[in-house]
Amino acid sequence: MKSNNTSLVSVIMPSYNHGHFIGETIKSVLSQTYCNIELIIIDNFSTDNTKEVISLYNDERLKVFYYENKGIIASARNYGVKKSRGEVLAFIDSDDIWYPNKLDVQLKYLSDYSISCISSNFIPIGDVFYFKRHLFFGKEEKYKDYGYNEIALANPVMTSSLLTKKEYFIDVGGFDESRDFCFIEDWELWLRMSRIANVRVLSESLIQYRIVKGKSRDFRDVSLRKLKIFDKHQSLGYISQHRKNVLLGNCFVSIGKAYLDANDRKGIKYYICGLRYSSGFNNKFRTIIGLFLFHIPLSIRKYIIESLYKLYSIINRKNK
Repeated sequence: MKSNNTSLVSVIMPSYNHGHFIGETIKSVLSQTYCNIELIIIDNFSTDNTKEVISLYNDERLKVFYYENKGIIASARNYGVKKSRGEVLAFIDSDDIWYPNKLDVQLKYLSDYSISCISSNFIPIGDVFYFKRHLFFGKEEKYKDYGYNEIALANPVMTSSLLTKKEYFIDVGGFDESRDFCFIEDWELWLRMSRIANVRVLSESLIQYRIVKGKSRDFRDVSLRKLKIFDKHQSLGYISQHRKNVLLGNCFVSIGKAYLDANDRKGIKYYICGLRYSSGFNNKFRTIIGLFLFHIPLSIRKYIIESLYKLYSIINRKNK
């Protein structure tokens, strides 16, 4: 089923030294069943064969701009939006792939004013062994709608799957170009978008997301960046101090659990740090749990961590 929407869709693609992938990405965009598009590539002066690969595509819908983003991909995406003419925006990384019906499917939902943007499920490709992020839907679920609190706990949106109206993107100020938010600037934008209306994620997989070994960020680095985002949002009045503590607690508990799943004992420190933010656990209890976890066998420790994690989640749901 095709969309009745006739809006021009501007597809923004930042690129840097992805000559071995970008051709397939370009082809997936230009081959969309929805044809009223412009593909805007913002290249950070690639030093490989990216320029030569792009030149192989003789399509008037393809536009290329050269822009030094100084390592801040948010800057490149914002620059692409400034160069765009469409009423609707989509984003894709230069190594990901769209299925042919991606835009047609998503555009059907764009007139729903209860949502600010539309994302979709995805298929991971590449070094999938190193990938731990997944979206789960019920058997009959066509989509899920996410508000600020849900997105703050876990990012359900892949940048390459997003579709939104340009007016919404501009209203919230676009991607934050602060270096402090590098690598999670997309998640911070979804949080602001969700304050306009919910973010809808379709259960259908409409993109292939490429996984490259070493692409993911260090847990500690990400947690520190999240802390700065929560500081920003508290200062803007988006969240209370209590809600900020709940979010920070969840962040550190999740990091600790991930380390422990990898049999790394440093996860205990993160886990206890996360419990520190929960009003359901007093200091004495946290100290006892910390000492206990350090001295029990790994096989038993995992079961206890799982139980504490579930208890922690229940307590913080009640304290929203």
